[in-house]
Amino acid sequence: MEPTPYVFLAVNLAFLAGVTRTVSRMVNTQLAQQIGNLHSTYYNYFIGLLCSLLALLVSWKALPATPPLQISPIPWWAYWGGAVGVLFVYLANLTTRHISAFSLTLLIFIGQIATGTVIDALFFQRFQPGKVFGGGLILTGLLVNHFFNRPLPVNLYPDQATSSCDGLQNGLGKL
Repeated sequence: MEPTPYVFLAVNLAFLAGVTRTVSRMVNTQLAQQIGNLHSTYYNYFIGLLCSLLALLVSWKALPATPPLQISPIPWWAYWGGAVGVLFVYLANLTTRHISAFSLTLLIFIGQIATGTVIDALFFQRFQPGKVFGGGLILTGLLVNHFFNRPLPVNLYPDQATSSCDGLQNGLGKL
């Protein structure tokens, strides 16, 4: 079966969502370093609320007259996504300044794979060993990058104090 144009659109939108998640994390961390983690999380969600209200006005879809919890078969816990989002922003603000964007993105992705695998297994009785194996490969790649791909201790600024690798400095310091 041929993929529909909607599949192409969905893949691109998912990619864009990943880009915006990473950019958002970096911007939120910069704000957290300036005003503190709790205040940064507050402003993140306050501005998000304003943008959500604007989107609601632009789309001109009226909210239901009665609270959705009373008229809907949706479970109560399904409305707590915002609270989980606040926790994500808070935790990301705490860690982003200590871990590279690349490593943090992979760690978040590994956490998502692990959580998705557990949810699929527990709630939908769908356990897929391939997802666990793929997550393990990504974790292995992260560990290889972390432990074996460290930058050389080279002084790139010769006018400052010299490093213990003066021989390397002459050869690589001009890169």
